[in-house]
Amino acid sequence: MQWYTGSLFLGICQPLPGSSVVMAVRRPGSDGLTSFVCPRYDTSIKEHVAGNNRSMEAGTINEYLKFFVALLAIVNPVGTLPVFINMTAHQSAAARRKNSVMAAVSMGIILLVVLFSGEAILRFFGISVDSFRVGGGILILLMAISMLNAKMSNVRQTREEELDSVERDNVAVVPLGTPLLAGPGAISTVILYAQRYPTPLHYVYLTAVILLLACLVACLFRLAPVITSLFGKTGINIVTRLMGLIMAAMGVEFIASGLRHLFPVLAG
Repeated sequence: MQWYTGSLFLGICQPLPGSSVVMAVRRPGSDGLTSFVCPRYDTSIKEHVAGNNRSMEAGTINEYLKFFVALLAIVNPVGTLPVFINMTAHQSAAARRKNSVMAAVSMGIILLVVLFSGEAILRFFGISVDSFRVGGGILILLMAISMLNAKMSNVRQTREEELDSVERDNVAVVPLGTPLLAGPGAISTVILYAQRYPTPLHYVYLTAVILLLACLVACLFRLAPVITSLFGKTGINIVTRLMGLIMAAMGVEFIASGLRHLFPVLAG
């Protein structure tokens, strides 16, 4: 195939296999038209351009801001501060700072692993996204009800797990990193948001949000004594209830969205 610099169709007509159509271009410096064969211009080029557009598809800034707020509400690092202080009360200041960073890093790693493997997990168990959306919404709603009562849900940590954690020397990964921070609610939220746009750019944005949240958690844990003395028990309970309200709204939204897709008649 011959290419003509300055042609209107330069870079559009490519040597792709398959059927072809004849295109005409004007040779630079000539008044005549030159005809040549442009393979599959009618279908392949359009599909190629559409594929490139789909690979760059992602949500709006508001969607990723909503994802950050959702994860922040579910992780609820402020509400976890008293637990962190109780678990590290016998440790030195240096050891407490180390555990704060390790807890945030372990949470970030767990959520990132879930982000890139969540779809494979659903496919392995044969679970549809809509079914998982309903189940995850119910789980988040149950956690939110406990948070509205300023209590920690048994979904995150049972009484037996709490007693077991007291005997641990290293509490950064278990139970702080998981299940207190990266618990079932946070994992469900990451998987559901990952399914919205299966494109690399979308996953890059979600990764950035998770890393930002991990940095925020590390900073809050390092300042745990200052924050708890500033807010007090009442202030932390108020923040927990506000996070619970946000979580309740999210849970209802996930459930409603999943039911609409599972039962189209409900969409009406």
